[in-house]
Amino acid sequence: MLTHTLVDTYTTPNSPDTVNILSYTHSSIYINWTSVSSEGVGVIEGYRISVQASQTALIDISADDHLEYNITGLEPYINYTVSVQAKTSAGYGAPRDIHQITKQYLFCIVYSESISYLLVPTKPRLINNPSAGIDTSGSIKLPYIDISWEEPIPPNGVITRYLIQWAEVLNPPSSGAKTKEVDSTARSYRITSGLSHNKKYTVSIQARTEYLQNSPEGWGEAANRTVSTLQSTPTAVPKVSDEVKEKLSVEEQISQISFYLPSDLTTMFSLDSGNIIKYQILVIGQVSNQQFREDKLSNAVPGIASWAEAKKGDFKEPYAISAPEKSPSDWPTNSNRKKRAVASSTQIIVGTDSSCKDGDTRLCNGPLKSNQQYCVYVRGFTSAGYSDSDCIVEAKTKLNYTPIIVGVAVAVALLVVLALLVYIFRRQQQTKKEKKDLADQLRTSTELTEIHEELESNEETSSRISREFQEIDEKCANYSCDVGSLPENKMKNRTLYILPFDHSRVKLTSNKGEGDYINANFIPGKASTQTYIATQGPLPGTIDHFWRMIWEQNVTMIVMLTQLIERGRKQCEQYWPETVEKPATYGDLVVTKRAESVLPEYTIRIFDIQMGKTIRTINTFCQHSGQLWMSIKTTGFARVCAGSEKSNVRWKLFSYPCTLQVTLYVLYLYTADDSTLLDSSLYMVYTTFDSAGVGRTGTYIAVDRLLQCIQDHDEIDIFNLVMEIREYRCRMVQTEWKSTHI
Repeated sequence: MLTHTLVDTYTTPNSPDTVNILSYTHSSIYINWTSVSSEGVGVIEGYRISVQASQTALIDISADDHLEYNITGLEPYINYTVSVQAKTSAGYGAPRDIHQITKQYLFCIVYSESISYLLVPTKPRLINNPSAGIDTSGSIKLPYIDISWEEPIPPNGVITRYLIQWAEVLNPPSSGAKTKEVDSTARSYRITSGLSHNKKYTVSIQARTEYLQNSPEGWGEAANRTVSTLQSTPTAVPKVSDEVKEKLSVEEQISQISFYLPSDLTTMFSLDSGNIIKYQILVIGQVSNQQFREDKLSNAVPGIASWAEAKKGDFKEPYAISAPEKSPSDWPTNSNRKKRAVASSTQIIVGTDSSCKDGDTRLCNGPLKSNQQYCVYVRGFTSAGYSDSDCIVEAKTKLNYTPIIVGVAVAVALLVVLALLVYIFRRQQQTKKEKKDLADQLRTSTELTEIHEELESNEETSSRISREFQEIDEKCANYSCDVGSLPENKMKNRTLYILPFDHSRVKLTSNKGEGDYINANFIPGKASTQTYIATQGPLPGTIDHFWRMIWEQNVTMIVMLTQLIERGRKQCEQYWPETVEKPATYGDLVVTKRAESVLPEYTIRIFDIQMGKTIRTINTFCQHSGQLWMSIKTTGFARVCAGSEKSNVRWKLFSYPCTLQVTLYVLYLYTADDSTLLDSSLYMVYTTFDSAGVGRTGTYIAVDRLLQCIQDHDEIDIFNLVMEIREYRCRMVQTEWKSTHI
C-alpha cells in the first residue's frame, strides 16, 4: 500500500500595512500597527521592533503578539527610525518603517519662589584633547590651540551656535576669559588670540538651540579641557625707530664703532616667547649692493664665526664679539669706557681687542676694517632657541688716510731718485748712434727741447713724420657710429663729428629709460681690452650719465686733461660738488667730495660715490694749464722743471702736448688699470671744432702704452700703436704735432 505524507512549505510574512505614532515624549515613542495576515505564511508567532538613530546602535525589541508598544529610554530631540516586522516559522518578514523626532528635554531650575524650565542642549562631544602648536608662516612665531568637537547627543533642539572660551590658568583665577562664537556647521577652531608661549589654558565649548537665543541661559553644558602652549624662540621687536637710534649715540672711528645700549634688553624682544636668558652681539659687514642680512644672519647657528674667520672674508659673514651673556654689562668693552649720565645704559665698543690674532678660533672683539659699512645686531636666547633683532646700529668706519699719505710721499721720493738715475743713464747713451729713425731718436734724445730743435732743423725727418701721420689718417679704420647718430643721442655729443664706434662704445646698463648711450669708448691696454675709457668732457645733460658710467665700470681713477674754461671757452661742465663734505645727487648716485688738494700744476680730489648702502672711493686728477717742460727718458719716466725760458714747448690748446706730470703721477704713483681720461681741447691745428676726448686723451694713452712697452722691449712702433688705438675711437692722437711729440 502506498502512503503519502503532506509537509506544508511557508514563506516569510508580509510587512504590516501601517505603523502609527500614538504619542511621544523626550524619551519615548508609543506606536501601534496593523496585524499581518497568516494566509499562506503560517502562524504569526509575534513581532519585532527595531529602533535606530543616526550614529547610534540598532535596538531590537520583541513585542510578542501585541499590536502596540511604548518604546522608552530614548534621547531627547533625536530623529529615530522605527521598524516593525512580523515573524513566522520561516523567519521575519519585510519591515514597515516610520520616523519620529523625540521632544526636547526640559531642564528644571528652581528659583526662590518659582520653578523655571529651560530647553538647552547637552555638552558637545570633544574629539581627543585640544592640541597646541606654533605658527611659523609669518615673520613672528605665534602660539595656537586647535580644538575639534561633534554635535551634542542629545542636541535637545536645532543647534544654532557654539561658544568657545579660553583663559590662562592663574592663581587666583582670572575673570578675563576670551570668547568666540562660531556657526553650527563648524566642527573645529584654531585659537590664536590672547595666547602666550609656555602658558597653561582652560578651553571650554558650549552649544545652544533656537531657544533663548538672546539669553546667556540658552547655552548648554560646557565641555572643558586644559592645554599648555609651546615655548618658542624669542621674537624680535619691529625695526628700531629713529628716535631710539638717536639715543644709541653711535660714534665711528677708523677701526671701532661705539654706541650705548639700554641695560634692559627685554625691550628688543617679545617676552611672549619665554624669558630671555642670554644675549649676544653680532656684527656683519656690507655685502655688495644687497642688504646686510640676506640669508646669512638667518642661517647663522649659535656656533657662529669668530672674528678671525670673519676677517678672512672682509667681515661679510656675521661674527660674534663674545659668548652669550646675561646682560650688556657682561659684554667685553673698553675697560676705560666713558660713564654715561643715564645709569640704565651701557657703552658698547666694537673693535677694541687688539689681542685678537689671525687664526684665532675664540670669539673676540677684534678691530674692524676701515672705510667699511657694518650692521650690529642683538641675539636673544630662550631655553627653546634664539632669535636676532633688526639692525640696531648701522655705521661706517672712517677712512684711514695714513697709508695713502705715506704711499704718496714714498712714491714721490722714488720718482725723484728714479728720474735722476734715468737722467744719468740717458746722458751716457747720448754719444751713441746719431742717425737713426724717429723712434730711435725719441729713445736716445736727452731733452725734449733738443728733439724739437732737431725736428725743426731736420727737414727730412719732419717730412717723414708728416707722411706717416697722413698715412695714418688714410689707413685708419672708419667703423660705424650709428648709435651716436640717432636723433635722441645727438644732444649728448659735444661735437657732431666725434662719435663713438658702435663696436667699442661703453654701454650704460641701467639709465631709467634714457637708453644706454654715452659718448665713450673702451681702449685696450697692456693687460686688458678695457684698460682705458676715452670720453668727452661732460655736458650739462650728460653729467648723470658720466657718473653712472664711473659706477658701472668700477672706475677707480679719473684723469682730467682740461680746464673747465680755456681761452675763454667752456671746455667741460663741472661734474663734481663744489663744497667738501656736502654731497650732491646725480641720478640715483650720491657724490661727496671728501678732500681736495690744489697744487701748482694739478688738483687732486677724493670723492665718495654711494648707491644705496654701497660706498666707493675714487681719486681724480685735474691738470692745470701747461706751464712746464719735460724730457722723456727711455725707461718711461720724466723730469719736470719749471721755467719760462722753456715756454716754447708748453702744451697749448693748438700746439704741443703739455707736461706728462699728471699722467706719470697717475701711472706710477697709483698704478691704476682702469682710468677714465677726459679731453676737451677746443682748438686744433688746421681746424676748429668742439673736442670729444680724442686729442690730448689719445696722446696720453699712447704715451702710457709706450712707457709700459719700453720697460720690456728695446724697440717701439708708434705708427702701429696709433693705428691700434684708432681701431677703438676715431681721431685718437688727432693732429700731426701730437703725433710728433709722442
